[in-house]
Amino acid sequence: MRAPAAAAVFADARRRRLLLRFVGEGRSLADVAKADGVSIGYLHYHARRWVALGLLEIVEERRRAGRAVKIYRAAADSFFVADACLAKPANAGVLDELYRGLEEVRREDEGAGTLFSAEKGRPRMCRVDSTARRPSAEIWRVVELDERGAAELAAELERIAARMPERPSGPTRPYLVHLALAPRPRR
Repeated sequence: MRAPAAAAVFADARRRRLLLRFVGEGRSLADVAKADGVSIGYLHYHARRWVALGLLEIVEERRRAGRAVKIYRAAADSFFVADACLAKPANAGVLDELYRGLEEVRREDEGAGTLFSAEKGRPRMCRVDSTARRPSAEIWRVVELDERGAAELAAELERIAARMPERPSGPTRPYLVHLALAPRPRR
């Protein structure tokens, strides 16, 4: 998708989540509004725009006393949006939330800090946590890799993510997990 107006829907986490509620099944605006805690007016405004953009379709009208209830469905089961069409990455909100969460844990851990050193003439910094009440981790490394090594590390990160339990037993709390590998930008 390269249309800026359609891509903008996916740049906003709330609108993206709402639109994706219509993937795979027809739903009324009232059902989605209730499930997501948004006003029907807000959702109706956006639904009209999404229909005009070709992202949402009216698949049925159920007659009832008064006005008919329209049933909407996403125009596709998935949407590809080119990165060039987004003003900021689609995951920017989650990244901000991750950094806020790490900062919150840092503020709670009075004995934590960063250890600065040098190894073989190269600067190093290492996070030191002492009494953190909640588990957290922030690991950064600059490593020299060839293309094969980078591909192997990327595959290992995928395996780590795949091993994360989807339904752990016992009480849970949401944690944000970010595994990333990218070539360092040229200076």
